[in-house]
Amino acid sequence: MNQDVPYSPWMATNLPQLQAEVTKTERALQSLAPFKSPIRIVIVAHRPWVYRVHEHTVFIGEELLASEGHLSRGLIKNWIRERNEIFGEGELREEVYADLLQMAIFGEFRIEDLERGLKTRLGAKWPQVLKEAKSYCASPWKLSEHYELCSKDIALFEKQAALWSLRPLLSTALLESWDRLGVFEKVQGLREVVPFLGADIEDVFEQKTQGLEGALVTLATFERDFESRAQAAGTRLQKVSLDVKAQLQKMGFQGEAPGVEFDLLVSSEEKIKGDEEWLHDLAKFAGRNAKMKVAVRDETKLWVLPSLRTLDVKPSDVLKGRRLTVLHCADMSFEKALSYQNASDKVLFVHSCRPQASHFQRW
Repeated sequence: MNQDVPYSPWMATNLPQLQAEVTKTERALQSLAPFKSPIRIVIVAHRPWVYRVHEHTVFIGEELLASEGHLSRGLIKNWIRERNEIFGEGELREEVYADLLQMAIFGEFRIEDLERGLKTRLGAKWPQVLKEAKSYCASPWKLSEHYELCSKDIALFEKQAALWSLRPLLSTALLESWDRLGVFEKVQGLREVVPFLGADIEDVFEQKTQGLEGALVTLATFERDFESRAQAAGTRLQKVSLDVKAQLQKMGFQGEAPGVEFDLLVSSEEKIKGDEEWLHDLAKFAGRNAKMKVAVRDETKLWVLPSLRTLDVKPSDVLKGRRLTVLHCADMSFEKALSYQNASDKVLFVHSCRPQASHFQRW
C-alpha cells in the first residue's frame, strides 16, 4: 500500500475495462441511494488472493482483480453496509443480497475462480448443496474473503463449510425468482431495495455454523428475514419473497419442518470408514438416479450421495427416510424396531456387518 510497484502490462491493458466495471456499478448504486463516503480501492500486489471490504476501502489482490466479478462486489458490499449497520463481513445474508444486486446491475450473475478456471452457475439442491471444507474451498461460490485463507489452511473452514455452502442454494432461489419479474417489475423492485435493506424490523436472522442443525436454522431464519424485509419494502419484493419460498421447496427445503427427509436413508449402527465397497456402489446407484435423495449415516457422519464427502451429524439431528435401511450387527429386538418408528414408515433391518449393494437395490 502506498508504495512503488513494477509496471504491469496486464494492468495497462485491462485498466479501461476495470474502470468501466467500477463506473457501471457506482452509477447503478448511486441511482438507488448515494454513497455516504468515497470508496477507495487498494490493489495488493504481494498478496494476490487477499480480499477485504473495510471502512469504505476495498483491498483486493491482483489475482482476484483479474477474476470476474470480485471488484464490483466490493462496491456493492460497502453500499449495503451503509444502508444498515447489521450487515458486515462474514455474513451469509449480505453475500446473497450482494449476489442479487450484482445480477440486477449486470444482467447476469457470474463470479470467477481464475485459479481453477471455474465460474459460478445457478442450480442447487437441498441437502446435497452442503459441503465440507475441502469441497467448499474448491468451489467458485466461496466468499471472496476466503480465497486467501483457503489457499493457506483449509482446516479453518471445517466448522463453517456447511454454513457457507448454503449460498448457492439461497442465491439460486433468489436470483431465479428475480429473473421471473417483468422489466417494469424489476425497475420497481430495485426502488424497493433501499427500504428492504434499511428496514427497521426485529432481526430474526441467525447464522449458525454447527453442521446440519445449524444449516437448517440458518435457512429457516433467512426465509423469515427476507419475508419481513419484503413486507416493509413493497409489493415487488413481496412477490419475490413468495417465489423464493416456493423455489426453496422445489429444491428440497421444507421450511421450518424439523429435520431432513431423504427418499432412501441408510443408517448404520456401526462406524463407517468411507472406503466400504457397498457405500461406493450405493453412490453409483444415487448417481444413476439423480432425482432421488439418497444418504448414509452413522452416529457422527452423514454422506449425501452420490458425493462421498461427509458432514458432521449428531444423534439428536432429525433425519428421516421415505425408506429407511438400518444396518445392525447386534441381536434384533422389538424395542429396537420401535426406536425407528419416527424415522420412517418403511424400515428394512439388515442383520449384517458386511452389507452388500444388492440389499439396497432390491429395496
